[in-house]
Amino acid sequence: MNNEAPAIVLKLDNVRRSFVQGSRTIDVLRGTNLDLRQGETVALVGPSGAGKSTLLQIAGLLENPTSGTVLVDDRDCSQMSDTERTVVRRHNIGFIYQSHRLLPEFSALENVVLPQRIAGRGLSDSRDRANELLALLGLGNRADHRPSEMSGGEQQRTAFARAIANGPEILLADEPTGNLDLETGERVFKTLLGIVRETKLATLIATHNLELAGKMDRVVKLVDGVLTEA
Repeated sequence: MNNEAPAIVLKLDNVRRSFVQGSRTIDVLRGTNLDLRQGETVALVGPSGAGKSTLLQIAGLLENPTSGTVLVDDRDCSQMSDTERTVVRRHNIGFIYQSHRLLPEFSALENVVLPQRIAGRGLSDSRDRANELLALLGLGNRADHRPSEMSGGEQQRTAFARAIANGPEILLADEPTGNLDLETGERVFKTLLGIVRETKLATLIATHNLELAGKMDRVVKLVDGVLTEA
């Protein structure tokens, strides 16, 4: 029997992030450490303004830390060029935001096809993958609908399909059910959690919903710029 722990796919090592406002320096992250393993679901909780979104932006290579190291698959991304970081994001990291951020002029299918085409996948394969994911998320009959023709829950499930279309190892989500009513949010969250566990995605989700957080493998709390096990 192999009892070896799953591989660490995302590591934040002593990450600090500060902002200067006039004569003041605001320390948002004060030496954050986090290991995220393959197949692990982790809830990120904390009060509004604690820096959860900043932490996710840094983990997703969208923002540079003031100091510290961000490793994706043991690769130090802190020293990479913008182009190199973009390639890592494109192939290794998926994002879901509180607002779905779907392109309004495109159908659900086209929204899921687009990131695959950017990553270099052919049109036919991209369409097949998009149809497969939308069907998996119960949206097979909504593939040709634009966001304005879909419910909030359908829009967010489409955003989820888009986030995992390129087969990332890491999924980062910032209040993914925050704009949904309680019942719809729980249904979307249950669907999301089921699929990430089935596909062994390493998942970090920022949420204010402690009930939903409790359904994940573990919970970490960000307070005053310090991340601790909740």
